Amino acid sequence: SERASAGSGENGAPERPTGPAQKTPGDRPIHRPLDTSSDSGEEKEFWEAWADEKQEERPAAPAPAEREQAGGTEITARLYVNLGKREEVSSDDIRELLGQDLGEDASRIGSVVLRNTHAYVRVPDELADRIIAAAHGKSYRDREVVVERAR
Repeated sequence: SERASAGSGENGAPERPTGPAQKTPGDRPIHRPLDTSSDSGEEKEFWEAWADEKQEERPAAPAPAEREQAGGTEITARLYVNLGKREEVSSDDIRELLGQDLGEDASRIGSVVLRNTHAYVRVPDELADRIIAAAHGKSYRDREVVVERAR
């Protein structure tokens, strides 16, 4: 009976290892408590420690210039257009206006986000300069159209 109790739990079953670094197959991962102390010795609120931990886990997104065409996704540019809801313009109106001189490439114009005074349009990066140049001098309902890369 001594042999059965050595290294065994109450029912004679083997004890499971404990501790944050130990787990057995089929077990759920053991979650460590959040470190609420900072390097300066100050105590952090729970949400501050949680936010810091989540920030460390998230890889930094590559800058738009560093993204490559992978998996069929295109590098896009965001354009600012000075037409918005107050001019009673629709997304389709903006697509049509910007795509007039693009021919078949007009179908590559992406999402249009309408705001009250302006709109943002996603377009393939290689078309951005063509669209900006083509929009120069155009007007929509007596309003001069301004298209530029969004800041």
